Amino acid sequence: MNYFNKIWNDNVWSKVIAMLLFTFISYLFMIIFRTFPEFLNLRFNDFSNLNLNIHTTTVTLSALLGILIVALIVLIRKNLNDKNLQKWSGKSSSIKEMEKKFPRLPKISICGIGGVGKTTLIENLCVKKNLNSITLKTEALVLNFSQNSNMHGILLDASGQSQSSQNDIAVKADHIIVMIDHSAMNNSTEISDDRIREHLNFLRLLKDRLKTTKHIPKSFHFLINKKDLWDKCPTKRKKYFKRKIDQGIRKFKIGFENSNVTFSFHSNRNTQDKTELISKIKVNLKK
Repeated sequence: MNYFNKIWNDNVWSKVIAMLLFTFISYLFMIIFRTFPEFLNLRFNDFSNLNLNIHTTTVTLSALLGILIVALIVLIRKNLNDKNLQKWSGKSSSIKEMEKKFPRLPKISICGIGGVGKTTLIENLCVKKNLNSITLKTEALVLNFSQNSNMHGILLDASGQSQSSQNDIAVKADHIIVMIDHSAMNNSTEISDDRIREHLNFLRLLKDRLKTTKHIPKSFHFLINKKDLWDKCPTKRKKYFKRKIDQGIRKFKIGFENSNVTFSFHSNRNTQDKTELISKIKVNLKK
């Protein structure tokens, strides 16, 4: 089954090749055994009376049989894949295992320094992890971002205490969400200059790793978290915070012109912000 998944990709060309292969096999069987025309109560000697060419008819029937076989395989495979997705939706495992089980699913990494709110964000998105827990290992979670249809993705999460672990999940991702905040404290309304420098350094190292590995994600979304707290700061400090982060994002996206780069202000405590983030993810997954 794993070998079959490797050679059967979810794209048009793989299906065309499979159709041609099954058509050729069907053609050989029909030439050798000639059972299909007999099944239609036709004899090969009668084809001349019908003004049909035996070879053309055989090829046509073979092509139809090949198409039917491919269509059947597609339906069976889709049904099995959907059941597997439902089984694993909301569950976590190693990245390697998830990539093996769902090689075609887009991967989304949630990146940022420790305490920025990554684990809480994932808790809000899938309601499967322990609220306010700290991520200590690298893991992957399957999540459906649409209630009305199948729009699954694999969320990648790693310890924010390790820049290396964050870089590792970033280079595996098709889409990257980078979380930024104003303070390491969950209840502080004070904007920390040290915290801002930590974020800017994190972005520099993350970009270096992406450039070194020549990995260009399809999208970056910068999530400026804890808005409910830093929004209470004096206007001057709030403008300073926004300006520094904006400068950092502008500098980061140089060299990623082919990636869709966006940002939004966010609070993990705000349900509307969660809804808007899911909408943004869905838009990026469609690209």
